[in-house]
Amino acid sequence: MLDEDDETLAIRLTRVSGANIRSNSGLITIKDEDPDSEVAFNTDFARVAEGSGLYSVKVRLTTASEKRVQIPFTLSGLATQGQDYLPSTVSPITVPAGRRKSICPGLHQ
Repeated sequence: MLDEDDETLAIRLTRVSGANIRSNSGLITIKDEDPDSEVAFNTDFARVAEGSGLYSVKVRLTTASEKRVQIPFTLSGLATQGQDYLPSTVSPITVPAGRRKSICPGLHQ
């Protein structure tokens, strides 16, 4: 299953015999009824030792999408940026079209 946009199909009448063409073209829309992809962390909780180096937080989509998916994020809490961690990724995270997984912010400690 692939999350995709609606798609269109153009149809054109040509070389009609025995009748006149009143309208020679039409457009058909194929509605995407697959559920939209949802994003989640691979794990809901992680404990990382201070000074342990780079830690990567992984996110996944429930289904791949034919579109590039952008996931904005913020960092907050009691840890202080620049003192307790340094983000190595900026918001938003981008999951390329056709993929289900990406790496969220890498955090240097």
